[in-house]
Amino acid sequence: MQETLEILATRMKLLGYTELTPIQKIAIPKVLSGKNTLIVAPTGFGKTEAAVIPVFTEILIERPEKISGIYVTPLRALNRDIEVRLTKIASAFGVSVGVRHGDSTERDRRRIEKEPPDLLITTPETFEFLLINQKLREYLSNVRWLIIDEVQEMLDDKRGYEMSIAVERLKIRAKQKIQVIGISATIGEIEAAKHFLHPEGDVDIALVNISREMKIEVAIPNPGEEVDKVVESGLSPETYARVKYISDIIRTRKPVLLFTNTRETAEYLSNVLRNLFKLNVEVHHGSLSRDVRVSAEKEFKAGKLDALVATSSLELGIDVGTINTVIQYSSPRQALRLIQRVGRSGHFFKKVPNGVVVPTSQVEDVVECIVITDFAKEGKLEKPITEEDALDVVAHQIALMVMEGYSEPEKIYDIVRKSFYFRTLEYERFMNVVEFLKSAYIISEKNGKLGKSRRIWKYAFSVSMIPESSSNFLAIDMVSDQKIGTLDKDFVSTLSEDDVIVLSGKLWRVISIENDKVFLERTQTSSGHLPSWYGETIPVEIQVATEVYRRFIASSDIQDEKVKEEINKMLAELRRRGFPSPAEDTALTEVLKGGLVVINLPMGTRGNNTIGALISLFLLNRTGGRVTYRSDAYHIAIASPYLISKNDVEQALEFLTQNSEEVLRGWLRKAIINSPQYKWKIVTEAIRFGAIDKDANVKITKTMLDAYVNTIIGEEAVNELEKYSYDVNVFTEVKKWKFAVVETVDPSPLSKQFLEKIMVRDSGEPFMLEIFKRKLQQRSVKLLCSICYWNSVFKVKDVPEKCPKCGSVFLSLHEPEDTIDKKLLDKVKTNGKLHKEEREKIEEIKITSSLFSTYRKLAAVAFVTPGVGPHNMGRMLSKLSQGEDAFYKTLLDAERNFIRNRKYWID
Repeated sequence: MQETLEILATRMKLLGYTELTPIQKIAIPKVLSGKNTLIVAPTGFGKTEAAVIPVFTEILIERPEKISGIYVTPLRALNRDIEVRLTKIASAFGVSVGVRHGDSTERDRRRIEKEPPDLLITTPETFEFLLINQKLREYLSNVRWLIIDEVQEMLDDKRGYEMSIAVERLKIRAKQKIQVIGISATIGEIEAAKHFLHPEGDVDIALVNISREMKIEVAIPNPGEEVDKVVESGLSPETYARVKYISDIIRTRKPVLLFTNTRETAEYLSNVLRNLFKLNVEVHHGSLSRDVRVSAEKEFKAGKLDALVATSSLELGIDVGTINTVIQYSSPRQALRLIQRVGRSGHFFKKVPNGVVVPTSQVEDVVECIVITDFAKEGKLEKPITEEDALDVVAHQIALMVMEGYSEPEKIYDIVRKSFYFRTLEYERFMNVVEFLKSAYIISEKNGKLGKSRRIWKYAFSVSMIPESSSNFLAIDMVSDQKIGTLDKDFVSTLSEDDVIVLSGKLWRVISIENDKVFLERTQTSSGHLPSWYGETIPVEIQVATEVYRRFIASSDIQDEKVKEEINKMLAELRRRGFPSPAEDTALTEVLKGGLVVINLPMGTRGNNTIGALISLFLLNRTGGRVTYRSDAYHIAIASPYLISKNDVEQALEFLTQNSEEVLRGWLRKAIINSPQYKWKIVTEAIRFGAIDKDANVKITKTMLDAYVNTIIGEEAVNELEKYSYDVNVFTEVKKWKFAVVETVDPSPLSKQFLEKIMVRDSGEPFMLEIFKRKLQQRSVKLLCSICYWNSVFKVKDVPEKCPKCGSVFLSLHEPEDTIDKKLLDKVKTNGKLHKEEREKIEEIKITSSLFSTYRKLAAVAFVTPGVGPHNMGRMLSKLSQGEDAFYKTLLDAERNFIRNRKYWID
């Protein structure tokens, strides 16, 4: 060991290292000992070097056969970053490094196959394919070290579950025992990470925890006296105060990394900071192209930017250079997320990470920021949420192992069960997956042995467990054809046609969801229906929510005097209006007029989603009318066109608190199957199981849902939604609460801000019709004179009243790209014989020219409307007898129906 350490020290000096960081002092001896090791420390502490330098030292001394080491990192962007860093370090040890991932060129792949490196850098998905690659498989038997980076990202993710099985497959193939080394940022549960790296948790821990040393403050800027500047900015005084405070920090502490929870907020803040406060700022989020993101990273690293505004896209360890301070705008929602974000500052072990949390003006957000900051400092971190026995992962692994050469079901089953995540998998359920894969022609069976079937290659290489929530949908105003924003898949999956959503502060009705587009139109709220709002998707867990509630009702725990004053004012109003005094175990439940109910209950984001789903299903069964609910970490709003009475609510709460967990879970699964998310999840799972190809253009129909609901596809869809979107632990927690149910005309101070957020008042119909008119005026149409055959294309707004050549008013209407068949027109004039298609064409010419002679330009308006043609134009134009608005409303209805129904048409 001493000789090894001396060689290591000499090589590190060649690289310019003068001393080891704290984590390197702990980790390097553990890695050199040959033990499985988990290295946990903030960004900038040299975790990567702590893992690879002892491995490179061993390779230098022993010169083992290649490939002796594999380095797995979950992001391709990190692959490129890691390659540069590791190649530099490896050069001092005479060690070769290569990269293989989905974007590798054919030339790069051939080079690695011919000249394998000592250490291969790859992604979890490519790592899977290395095990079935005929040319690389023999090299994998030489592997002695497996390094897995960003372990914290793999623990509650199906990519991680797949990776854990693939590691067991690699161990079987290797000639010698493999040392597994994990690298992680701050982690919520060390035991979970240990079992990810080794099924029995046989892992040594190298840990540096600086959460207590982090300097994190919650800043609550108050509006100042700058009235003129506030008015000029167009911002509210509260927002102006916060953005100005952020700009002041950037000027004094740059470079600064500014985190937000949504890309919309990131774009908004970067725009305000750039234009109003004249700062050099760029934005970084997952919706931007890779080139734009890399450009922003390079500019920030080069010191050309004052600040970079980012979402979770920069939480992982992409190197962007020195960061003096991290600012978090609005609640980070989780203590673990706050530590990971603030940990990006300092970026060197001798510097203390420095962070500032700037809440929004909402009291709940302020208190939530205070609680999460305290939790972060105290090390009270969220634990990973894991799903056991995920059957879609089992399906993919069975196919990959059959391709690898395994044929005995029992052997494959034993390997799958070696993973900690599948230790409880029953053989019967495993064989159900095998039977399904056989029916899908992915695998075959003969004499009890499994083999490849015709669809196995496409299935194995196209299916991935990477979440698809990062994919975006364009939100299109169907009236104007204008893009009004982007929505991510997680949010779109909650929507159905006719749902109302809040986007950019306005209410929109969902007309149709097609491929990567959501068509919307402006609308207004209707009684008994709650709109969805597009915003933060990071869940607040129950531990944070209950502490926020406790501090709120015990305002003496709040240090900021202005916040305390506002809370006391709200509590005083509660008492003045005769509401029950809030208590730590009592939830105020308000039954308002118009069929609206609000339960003020701090069960966290997933917990309240669970309770909202159960109560809504109970009330649906009780009243028979549609019930909608919306929730956040502290409130549940429930509405129905059928008035919900106080007795209804009391019965629902009794059902919730008196029934067993088994009964409630059965109801929850029914609620999940009836939810919009389930329809989307069914498609995802059908792809993951190989029932349908990934590139298939699948339309979600009732027939499809019915076909899969009672299969392993439906089972896994419910299991995944239940685990990640709901929280069955609330079945026990909610029994500890009392519910004070009161009838009230106006909402209490506890629910007022929540209702204001979701009950946006907006009526855009007059503007909508005007925009629709303008859109139609800009469309193009071809005119043809029935007398002299003159024809030309015009914008509708420029359509002439008569033929400019002969003066005839009998002008027929055509699509701009239509070709004019003059021979057909001559045949009509000479009474020539026409076949069926020609007769139909002439009939359309007669209809549109007749309508044009009567309605002129308005006939062209009707003609260019999608969903309107020669055979229904007359009915549309007849509405003009009721006024132009009635005419345009009819056209709008026609286009709405066209957009809604076209996805069902067969091409």
